[in-house]
This record gives sequence, structure tokens and C-alpha cells, in this order.
Amino acid sequence: MRIYMSLGQIRNIIQHNNLCIKISSILKWDDFKSFIHKKIIQYKMKKNQNIFQSPQMHSIMYLPYFADDDIQSTIVQTGNYYDKAALDFICKKWRNGKIGNELYGSSFIDVGANIGNHSLYFFNECHASSSYNFEPIKDTFEILKKNIILNKLSKKAYLYNVALGSQNGKASLSYYDPRNIGMAQITGDNNGDLQVIALDDLDIQDNVKFVKIDVEGFELNVIQGMQKTLKKYKPYIMIEIRHALFDEIDSILQKIGYDKIEMNRNKELRNCLYFSKEI
Repeated sequence: MRIYMSLGQIRNIIQHNNLCIKISSILKWDDFKSFIHKKIIQYKMKKNQNIFQSPQMHSIMYLPYFADDDIQSTIVQTGNYYDKAALDFICKKWRNGKIGNELYGSSFIDVGANIGNHSLYFFNECHASSSYNFEPIKDTFEILKKNIILNKLSKKAYLYNVALGSQNGKASLSYYDPRNIGMAQITGDNNGDLQVIALDDLDIQDNVKFVKIDVEGFELNVIQGMQKTLKKYKPYIMIEIRHALFDEIDSILQKIGYDKIEMNRNKELRNCLYFSKEI
């Protein structure tokens, strides 16, 4: 005679069986499930040549360092954009989506573009029309370029393998962690191999509605070199500011006519959204 049991009954027997309990305690079941999940992701990514797609976003991403880099691994694990909550707050929730509405059909500037996570969000979720992207680290820039190509945005995104600063010059890479390439830091250096330009020297003619700045301690230099552009267009500014630089940056932006909200902070920095006092 055959005996049929439901999955619930089988699970109940396993959960109360002393041998199964002992094996589970040794293997640490949650860790084992996490290990299997990670291996499945690695297999899928390798099969797809490190190109990632998810039904939760309208972008395709090339993520060659997904196994180690914090930003890339987060995208794969969550199936969504890195820093998605902050992006949604800015573009969809703040003042009932005012920024997202203004970005539609308009231009934005991405300073410290990394692999293009934020830019792809602005293009594919907010329907921006064009961008100016700045990423000084060559290897990261190549990933950015591939992501722009994958998403068929080459005619809309102007890519610059340079750093933005207060004036034209040179810089060197002072910190780089392959497990978190978004934390790369540069330092002004006349003998450096990285090019630095001031944004104002580009004399951008597009109607810039939004600027995102994430440059790991170089943000004061960036702001100093874009004051004319900010005065001309008064774009919204999403910026990560080190505490030691905050007062000076805040003073510059207030004089231009900006107000702000602080989205979050930790012991090292503040994430702020600046907007014109005229709106």
C-alpha cells in the first residue's frame, strides 16, 4: 500500500526529526541556501556574459564585477537599480514627482558616473533626453560606455573619461578598492595621469535640469568649477558631501540661490538634494 504525504507533512517530519535537526545545525541551512543562490546567480551571469536584466527595471546592465563590487552585486542581488529608494524619492516622491516630470525630455549631468546606474535610471525610468557623463577611471569608464551602448543611448549620452574640478589640470588616483569601485578617490596632481576639466569650460547649451555629484571627497572642486552652469540653469543637485566640506559647499550654493533638504547622513557624509529657492 502506498502512503502519500503532503509537502507540509514532510517538512514537519524533517523539522522534528533529531537527525535532521542535528544535520541542519551543522550545515547552517540559511548559509547553505545563500551559497546555492549565489552559485545559481554566478552561473546565470556567466551564461549571459555578465549582462543582467530584470523585470523590475527597464535597463540592461553589463556587470563584470558583480561577484565582488558592492554596487554591481547589489544590483544583481536585488534585481534593481543601486540606491533605488533614493532615486525614487527624488524623481517620484519629492513634491509629488516634480523632478521626474521636469527630467522628462530634458538633460542631466552625472558627475562620478561609475558604471551608469544613475544615468540609466534617469534615461529609462524618467525619460531624460540627453546627458553629460563624467568618469575618470578608465576601467570603470569602459563599463559605463558598454552600458550606454547596450541601452541604445549612444546618441543621447555624451561620455567624458575625465574628472571634473575647479580648473583644467591633472589628478592621480589616491584610493581604489576593486570590491567597491564607486569609492575610488582622486587627488589633484600636476604629474598625475588623469585629466581634470572645469564643467563651465564646456559651455553646455542643453537645458540642464538635474546634476548628480558623487566624487568621494572631490565635490568642492567640482562645485567650484560649475558655478556659471548652476547660475544659468538652476538645476536640481543630488550631491554626496563630506562633513569637512559641507559648510563651504553649502555657502557657495546658498549664494547662487539654492535651498536644500538632507536625505540622510552617516559619520562621514551627508546626502543632500539642492533646489532653487525660486521654485
